[in-house]
Amino acid sequence: MKALPAVQRRTPATPVSPWLTNPAGQLWHSLTSVRLALILILLIAAGTLAGTLLDQVPGSVASDSAAYDRWLDGARDRYGVFTDAMARLQLFNVFSSIWYRGLIALLVASIVVCTVNRWSSIRLQVFSPRVRMNPAYFDRARIGATFSVAMPPATAAAAVRQGIRSAGYRSLTDDGESVALYADRFRFSRLGTFLTHLGLVLVLVGAIMGRVWGWSDDQFILAQGATREVPLAKDISVKLEQFQEEWYVEGPPKDFSSELVIYDKGQEVKHGTVRVNSPMSYAGISFNQAFFGQVAIVDVHDAAGNDIFNEGVPLAWTSTQGKRPLGLIDLPGQQLTGYIVGPEPGTYDTAVPLGTVRLELYDKSTNQLVKIESLPRNQDVQSEGMTFRFLRESQFTGLKVVKDPGVNVVWVASGLMVLGLVMVFWFPHRRMWALCSPRADGGADVRLAAASQRDLGLEKDFEQVTAKVRRALTRRQQDEKKGGGHV
Repeated sequence: MKALPAVQRRTPATPVSPWLTNPAGQLWHSLTSVRLALILILLIAAGTLAGTLLDQVPGSVASDSAAYDRWLDGARDRYGVFTDAMARLQLFNVFSSIWYRGLIALLVASIVVCTVNRWSSIRLQVFSPRVRMNPAYFDRARIGATFSVAMPPATAAAAVRQGIRSAGYRSLTDDGESVALYADRFRFSRLGTFLTHLGLVLVLVGAIMGRVWGWSDDQFILAQGATREVPLAKDISVKLEQFQEEWYVEGPPKDFSSELVIYDKGQEVKHGTVRVNSPMSYAGISFNQAFFGQVAIVDVHDAAGNDIFNEGVPLAWTSTQGKRPLGLIDLPGQQLTGYIVGPEPGTYDTAVPLGTVRLELYDKSTNQLVKIESLPRNQDVQSEGMTFRFLRESQFTGLKVVKDPGVNVVWVASGLMVLGLVMVFWFPHRRMWALCSPRADGGADVRLAAASQRDLGLEKDFEQVTAKVRRALTRRQQDEKKGGGHV
């Protein structure tokens, strides 16, 4: 007998919304993807890790092309042939790079779109919940209870409503042949999700604000007694009046602090002491104590006796050979770049004996070494048409100067996120349904069920509500004074 061909059933195609067929709709749908959000978070995390592990250009250096070139030359000692490629990829200024900001902007857009998409369903649950559930829902419910009572459905529903309200739930009723009830508690905690999303968006917005309109300079160096303009802050300058340090007997520093004076357009506006983890702020700019070191105070005159340089040279860098501290000395009007080199710490340095510093002069155009001189303390040394005198040693302070206009936004965002999480997890939205159906004998079957969700306290709470409903039904049945019924 010839076998009959298999019957092929065709599932009707699901209609596609016209919104999803145009580019805007497709973009919107893409931004709702959880996979996209995870990819963006991973990329941002990778970028943040790169910005943490790799050397980042200080803000004051990035704004000066000549200083940036010098900084990049120093970076080549560490990163070698990869330096230029890393610079083109903006790996030395990750947090202000175009690609990092773009990733954050995409993540913000994704969060906003997902939030808007969820608003419709959450709005219905909070403000217009479904009151009547089909009987099949109570059959499938994981958490439920059933009572048989000798009273009409409407009377039973009134008792159920009384029990539910005594448990702290609000109730809504849908009358009919069978009476349906809906009960919930902490319904507005659902909105905590939006507070958390808003807080997350504001955190990212605050970070963008800090990178776009803010700046950070972690190598702001001030010699004791010197006044210096803050490179990225217009009309703001800082003077280091005094630097103090305390040491443990074993050797490491116990405390170090800087007494600063802040000037705005030449007028003193603030005076205070900065310590580690105790910054001083003015006009949204924070001055944080970061490091300290030695200063060589040098006096330089040209052949005509004019004063070229007369201030401290912070020995804030370290030479590649010998690990000697060194600093750049500014020689205006000269075609030479000067470096002051101090003795190697912890050893008897024959190249730079104690009580002296070494002067190295380089040609600005070729960067070739022109002359090396030893500068004993308080002695004039003639070199390349200039007179150099090493006066004395002093100290400098290293400050991290930060302006972050997004910091207040981040604080507000953090508060919103905490509030949203408290609402969602400490006051979960709990929902229950009841159905009072008539029986042939004139009584009613009362069925209760709770929405199954990841709420560890739901079952215990449901038991408490069920107990109150049982007592309310019993009292109502007794008040009806009808026999034969039972709960």
